[in-house]
Amino acid sequence: GDAAAPGATAEGKAAHRGESARRFLESLASSPSFVGDYWHRRPLLVRSSDVYADADAEDEDESSPSSSASSLSWADGAFTVERDLRKVDGSYVSGHRTSDALRANAGVGSDDSDGGGDGGGGNKSADTWDFRPIKDDPARVTSWDDVSSSLRPPSSGGGTIYFNNAGSLWPSLASLCRLAARAFGLPVNVNVYVTPPGTVRSVPPHTDRQDVLVVQTEGAKRWRVYGPPKRNGRADPLNRGKGGDALTPEEMGPPLIDAVVRRGDVLYVPAGFPHETDTSTVVHDDPIGDVDGDGDGGGGETIAVDEKVRVQQQSTSAEDVFRETSVHLTLGLDTHVWGLTYAHLRWAALQRGGKPFQIRIEDDGEYWASLETVPCGFLARKYDDDAADGDGDGGKRMTSDEAVDLAVRELKAIMIRLEPGRWRGEGVTGGGDDDDGREDLPSDEDLTEVARYVLRDHLGAFLRLQREEMFADVQDPRGEETLMKAYRCTQEQNRIMEKFGAFSKNEATRRSFEATRLQREATLSDKRSAQ
Repeated sequence: GDAAAPGATAEGKAAHRGESARRFLESLASSPSFVGDYWHRRPLLVRSSDVYADADAEDEDESSPSSSASSLSWADGAFTVERDLRKVDGSYVSGHRTSDALRANAGVGSDDSDGGGDGGGGNKSADTWDFRPIKDDPARVTSWDDVSSSLRPPSSGGGTIYFNNAGSLWPSLASLCRLAARAFGLPVNVNVYVTPPGTVRSVPPHTDRQDVLVVQTEGAKRWRVYGPPKRNGRADPLNRGKGGDALTPEEMGPPLIDAVVRRGDVLYVPAGFPHETDTSTVVHDDPIGDVDGDGDGGGGETIAVDEKVRVQQQSTSAEDVFRETSVHLTLGLDTHVWGLTYAHLRWAALQRGGKPFQIRIEDDGEYWASLETVPCGFLARKYDDDAADGDGDGGKRMTSDEAVDLAVRELKAIMIRLEPGRWRGEGVTGGGDDDDGREDLPSDEDLTEVARYVLRDHLGAFLRLQREEMFADVQDPRGEETLMKAYRCTQEQNRIMEKFGAFSKNEATRRSFEATRLQREATLSDKRSAQ
């Protein structure tokens, strides 16, 4: 018979999807606009029509089975309930579900179409992040009933479920993690969130430590993303809305983005930016930021969120918009989690020098500046003069020495700004003849040693682990070897942080990560004994 058309097989479609995802991620990572205007600064919503980023689409034969796929976002259907999530049935993969308190308020009493209100019922215990395992006994095999019962309609007590570290468990998500790690040059991770239609509050307002790309693969979900609230001196700005803390509407102010994120869309949410979601209300207009797939920051112009560009949604009926169960991936770019910020460089340098590192930062701007990512991965690029206008290319990658030198210069500037009365040395202003008892800044040699360790040894260890083992050759989540490899890689990530603590001469940090690793070993031993 006739040979199958290119792309007609499942393997061909997966390869096409992977190539489109690679192009999108690399174009985003190399965009001067994304780096300069959005990263850590404001959220960005990219609609599905701009996500597929398929440069070969115009050259394809429209009769080819693969040509129709090229007109769709690679994100559309990248992870589905029926094809992918069902593989937890008969496995030892255990997800989490929202608390009963949140579910009691998840489907009643609010249409909240203007973003106000308390999400239904006014129960304060539903205003903080609270999840529990979907099964009571973690040692037993997971059944589909565990999943489906947690995903009942909200009127019957259902709500959101999620699965952490999914990139280590599903082959398709491992592939996405490899592509993202290659494009951004940072440690990555992916979680899966699933929410039934009609959920008034999928998750309460909260912040995260990761910068995330939200990839909507099925259904739709309304997202409201806010700017970082003023710090209150009590709660961790990267962990707001969790552990009993509750974010109030007065703290958050108006949203920067209020939009229904649909199949195939991708939403960037910076670390520390509060966000909340639902699958029950629609917004008639929403602001859109757009970076197209040509890698130049949007064809010479990126539409900024705060320009309040409005587009009419295709549908204004909540029943129609939220007909499907919502599935989205949170693709985390982990810089704060793994110590890749200037605050971590400062901490390590002062610890190694035996100097006090505790500090109370009063100014919010200086606080966030200290949490900027060091020049690594996609941020270690030099752009030409046209880049600021969106006309430059993807930038020239810095050499390792150039990145270290830049990190040292920026670190010294941040240390001086944070404690202007503490230091003496080059670049420090003020002080009398005796410098009023000021201390010498750590030497350039000492700061260079710290920057070199973090940018080369520390980051390199994470990237090698993820590339060569964590996201390599991932098999079916029902396989024991898949789970054991995910466990071993998680333990190795802890060991990398133990080494960072030892390098920084902070025994408490080293012991903390060691204790976490040893506790996981004990838990695994207990589970095996119970089986």
